[in-house]
Amino acid sequence: MVNKIGFIGTGMMGLPMAKRLINANYKLVVFNRTKSKANELINLGASWAESPTEVANQSEIVISMISNTQVLEEISHGENGILNGLSINGIHIDMSTVSPEATYRLYNEYKKQQKHFMHSPVLGSVQNVVEGSLLIFAGGDKNVFEKCKDVFNTLGKKTYFFEDIKKSGYLKLLSNQFIATMIISLSQGLLIAENAGIPIDTVLDVLSESTLNSTMYQIKGKSIKDRNFSPRFMTKHILKDINLIIEASQKLKIDLPIMDKVKKLFEEAVANGFAEEDYSSIYKVLKNDLC
Repeated sequence: MVNKIGFIGTGMMGLPMAKRLINANYKLVVFNRTKSKANELINLGASWAESPTEVANQSEIVISMISNTQVLEEISHGENGILNGLSINGIHIDMSTVSPEATYRLYNEYKKQQKHFMHSPVLGSVQNVVEGSLLIFAGGDKNVFEKCKDVFNTLGKKTYFFEDIKKSGYLKLLSNQFIATMIISLSQGLLIAENAGIPIDTVLDVLSESTLNSTMYQIKGKSIKDRNFSPRFMTKHILKDINLIIEASQKLKIDLPIMDKVKKLFEEAVANGFAEEDYSSIYKVLKNDLC
């Protein structure tokens, strides 16, 4: 049984994930670039560390939930990095959406120092974190995965395991490819309905009664109807993931022609000030409602 877990990255997803671990009676030591974002966890009993190395020094397992590949590299390497602070056989689980190639490099770098790196990105929203119903795509060594199972079971309802660490990243990226294209499809459909004088509620009801339906369509359809673009998944983050998807397609030698257009639309959304709004703000780009 793992007793002490380090947690780095207490943003929109990281904070409720860390809270869930505390509620499951794990002892947490935490670090975030902005300390105030970890205050809620500290008030719940988590210990504060001044650097990723200090987190790793005090933890059997370190979990990171950060914004991009560059940040993962920064918190992993160097004098103040996780790798420097982990004990022999210590484990770093990154649960972010980052480059599969970067996670493969880190896996090998950790292994050279008799330490362990897993890439285990998650699929789901804050509500899924609260419910413990995330899907987890765990990549790394089987024996390390077994040691982390209880942690994964605390955070998610189902974990898919891959011994090839890059496969976990590819599965997350292809999942986010669905997210990016589905929101455009939904937005286009709602624009057709609005211009034709068909109520959005009618469209959503038709979807709910057919094989076309998805939970995402219902949630985002209602939000778009209410013009509520409060972020559950920021536009700038889906754009980051779209770039990773395009990079991955090049590595895998496959052509994804639609993704170039998708990228341009989300770049336009960011350029028009929607970076920190929900990714459903793409509706406003398609509608040319840019004020």
